[in-house]
Amino acid sequence: SILSTNMIGLSDFYTGAFPAEYGASLSGIFDLKFRNGNNQQREYAFQAGVLGMEFAAEGPFKKGYDGSYLINYRYSTFALMDQLNFEISQNALPNYQDLSYKINLPTKRAGTFSLWAIGGMGDDDEKYLPDSTTSENPENGYRDYTRTGMYAMGLSHTIFPDDQSYLKTVVSHSMSGSTNHYYQMDSLGILHTNWYDEMQNKAFRISTLYNRKVSSKHTLRAGLIYNNLNYSYFAEQAEADWTLSPVLNSDGSTMLFQGYLQGKYKFTEKVLMTAGLHYAYFHQSRDHSLEPRLGLQIELPKRQKLSFGFGHHSKNENLPVYFVEQQGDDGSLFMPNLDLKMIRSTHYVAGYDLMFGKDMHFKLETYYQ
Repeated sequence: SILSTNMIGLSDFYTGAFPAEYGASLSGIFDLKFRNGNNQQREYAFQAGVLGMEFAAEGPFKKGYDGSYLINYRYSTFALMDQLNFEISQNALPNYQDLSYKINLPTKRAGTFSLWAIGGMGDDDEKYLPDSTTSENPENGYRDYTRTGMYAMGLSHTIFPDDQSYLKTVVSHSMSGSTNHYYQMDSLGILHTNWYDEMQNKAFRISTLYNRKVSSKHTLRAGLIYNNLNYSYFAEQAEADWTLSPVLNSDGSTMLFQGYLQGKYKFTEKVLMTAGLHYAYFHQSRDHSLEPRLGLQIELPKRQKLSFGFGHHSKNENLPVYFVEQQGDDGSLFMPNLDLKMIRSTHYVAGYDLMFGKDMHFKLETYYQ
């Protein structure tokens, strides 16, 4: 995983019927949060495992200031051993590296700013090259090289207008992409490109939420999210004479707007209800979705809990689906999927939770979707 345990703070995992503040997902939500670095003293960590070697550093910027930094870098153990000429494998080896950081900058009057990022890249080189001096068939030879990468980076700002509320805004940019280069060997033992493709997805997002504690029993939260989404995809394939012809060459972009309003209400110390509405508008197909969400949690004796959830959810397809081109009978090109509506899903969830001591719990959930 590109996520290091050195970076992760308290995070939420929703396995269905998640609250109204989360959208553009049909199954579950993993809301991952980076922890702040130690703002009292500098610390360093190094660890090595079968999959990766990892270095982390954290600490304060200066004495008397609550700001901190946290950074983590990891490199593939197998790739490092391969570079040192250890015989690990005769074929493909996982080769990757990743970097994560969070810089926390509190101020006296302007709130707290956080700069954060996570990114990584890796490649996989699989090949079979027959020996031309033996009886091996050269036409069975191939090389399949795949390279992948992603990053997400942003600026978060949190400010407390008063003791009962806070406002949080996040501006972020993310990218994920991959390339695949497949070579095929001919009868003379020469490698030729048989297939090449390159795909990239990018997103620019602005989100803001306002949270207010109305009373000791009642909390309200409202938010808006703007997503600018775009992609590019190119692919070419070899003809019989090994010349390359384009198969796909397309790009597209669109916008997704989201808004939500939700409240939490404690009927008693043991009964908590969460209710809200999530709204989504997908600009590509001019599709609207209004999604009610409801959750109920009941604490029972002996550290037991019952939970119930209901929710409507929606999600747009991956962007390349909308811009698929087909050729009509008259030879013209058209895109039949431009107006595809978002996928809809309805969740019903019931759960039971039992705590054992301080560090362990048993959870049983049943779903109807």
